[in-house]
Formats: sequence, C-alpha cells, structure tokens
Amino acid sequence: MDGSLGPAKSAAKAVFDTLVAAVLLVALAPVLLGCAALIKCAGGGEPVLETEARLDHRGTVFELLGFRIPAGRWVGVLIEKHSLHRLPELLNVLRGDMSLVGPRPRPLHEAPDVNPSLRPGLTGLWALSVGTSEEWPDIERRYARTWSIGGDIAILARTIAAVRYKL
Repeated sequence: MDGSLGPAKSAAKAVFDTLVAAVLLVALAPVLLGCAALIKCAGGGEPVLETEARLDHRGTVFELLGFRIPAGRWVGVLIEKHSLHRLPELLNVLRGDMSLVGPRPRPLHEAPDVNPSLRPGLTGLWALSVGTSEEWPDIERRYARTWSIGGDIAILARTIAAVRYKL
C-alpha cells in the first residue's frame, strides 16, 4: 500500500476533524480569549496572533496560526510552557489547512513528503516522540494504512495527557 487514506476515509477524517475542532474552539473559547487578553496587555500594541508559512500535504503554502509569545514576560513563559500558543491551529483545522492528527507541518525550507491524503496535523505520532526522523515516512505510511477514528482519538488523548502533565 502507498499510505493513502482513500476517498471514503479522507472524507470521514475531514468530517471528524471539523466537528471536533469546532467543539474544541467553543469549549476553549474562554482560554483563547484569556490568552489573547494577556498577550494584548503584555504586548505593547503588537498583534496577538502570528503566522508562519508552512507546506500542506500537497506542497502548497498555508499560514500556520499561533499566539504570539511575548518575549521576556511571564505571560509568554506561561503560554509556551502549557502549549497554549498552538491553540489557534484549531482554526487551521476548521479552514481545512490541517487535520487534528497527521504528519508534522513542514517548514518551507524542508522538502514536503507529499501524501495527498494526509493533511498536516495539530498533533500526531511525531508529537509523542515515536520514532526517529529517518523513520517518519514509514510511520506516516503505516498511520495512513491503519487509520481509524479510534486511532486518532487515542493519539489526541495521549497528546492531551502529555500536555496536561506539563501543568
């Protein structure tokens, strides 16, 4: 197998991603607004959000969203320590730029490992430190071959637990 999800699984994954991202954005709205307010107060007029150009699953550039981390401020330390700066990536999931679970979004200077069925993920096995960089292509192909909603839920749960224990 080539590591492709196929049309039915890709559609199911996209629906799952959209629904879960929407629910998470609503549930985390107070946290998102609190982070934005803290950054705005500490930022001296700087924007709350920042973007970084990344490559998607087809090698197309998209803007990865994130909270700006105020340098040298307790707010920045707090937001970065608890990975709160990544919460705006849920908007990337809603826009269809990313998936909840998938390969790591590639910076522009890296050659994309183009797999048209695997959008880059907010989290994934890469975030859980499974494997080495040389093993990633095989891990991503195996992930696509064995993909299930239950598997994505397990990876999301492991990611939440890992972030939670950083608190």
